[in-house]
Amino acid sequence: MTIVENRKAPHEYFVEERYEAGIALEGWEVKAIRAGRAQLKEAYVMVRDEEIFLIGAHISPLSAASTHVQADPVRTRKLLLHAEEIRRLVGKVDRAGYTLVPLDLHYVRGRVKVNIGLAKGKKQYDKRAAEKEKDWKREQQLGAFLRQVPRSKAVRRRRKGPLALRWAGDYRYSPAVTLVLAVVSASRDSCSQVSTTVSGLSERLSMPS
Repeated sequence: MTIVENRKAPHEYFVEERYEAGIALEGWEVKAIRAGRAQLKEAYVMVRDEEIFLIGAHISPLSAASTHVQADPVRTRKLLLHAEEIRRLVGKVDRAGYTLVPLDLHYVRGRVKVNIGLAKGKKQYDKRAAEKEKDWKREQQLGAFLRQVPRSKAVRRRRKGPLALRWAGDYRYSPAVTLVLAVVSASRDSCSQVSTTVSGLSERLSMPS
């Protein structure tokens, strides 16, 4: 079960290998994570003295945390891997120019685990190409949604702009559907989020032609 994801990682890095690591946590941190108070937005992984650490992960203490504990939300936390995995990762980072990236926190049989990625940073043109591909997929999903929405036979003048909005101008959809199309088309959500939105709307929206 996923607790929190590092949404920046797919945009910033090519992840070539994934490793699951344990993490050394204090009691108050476990309680805070269960309460949904962890984030990986500014987190990164560092190799230090042949050990691997998670740095910058933010875990906000609960208000009921013991006053005897000095809770540091962004303290450095040791990651737990097999010795062979550590040697491999250290070698890749030191000699091959790889970076270690935290991908998510999740539960395995009630214990908190971290997925870390062995990755290389994307160049600016890589990011642009990935963005174009994501936009193309979003347009395809919106097109599939539009084909499922009832529409009148009255045709309007074709409009310029994104594909989904051109289609919205071609037919007399209700104002609510046209607004939904505009918002989703302009959004920068991941394709999976848009897909979920589209499938949900397809099931719930029903309009007379």
